[in-house]
Amino acid sequence: MIALQVGSDQPNSVKGILSLEGWTNHHVAQDAFQGNMYVTLSPAEKARDLEARRFATGHWNASQRSAFAQIWKRWNGLEFLEQTEIPILEVYGDRGRAKRSREALRIPRRENIQLRWILGASHSLPLERPREVAQLMMEFIRRVESK
Repeated sequence: MIALQVGSDQPNSVKGILSLEGWTNHHVAQDAFQGNMYVTLSPAEKARDLEARRFATGHWNASQRSAFAQIWKRWNGLEFLEQTEIPILEVYGDRGRAKRSREALRIPRRENIQLRWILGASHSLPLERPREVAQLMMEFIRRVESK
């Protein structure tokens, strides 16, 4: 979501956008995935994810946590996705289920927006499938750099 916002705010400074589970808005988590964010994580991966979250937000007070939650609930990137010409790679984990439609993900069908799936993974893609994520990212970067 942050990458999409940066592209929206500074379109002339961005060559491409890599969006890892960068939902178009917060409703996608429930509508497309029934809120199943971490269903494919092993116990060890869950512990690592929880530790990373504690590191990032553990020092926040209740007011700061609430403010953060409200930011992402108000954010909506659909208009940007519908209008931008910036190349975008949207990567999602399938959670071990059938792939969701672009409509469910609220990702418009546009030539500049590529949707890729990582099988058997969920929201924590770099934690669960670092090599696959890196490979998709490098392929995208090479393609964008070659233009």
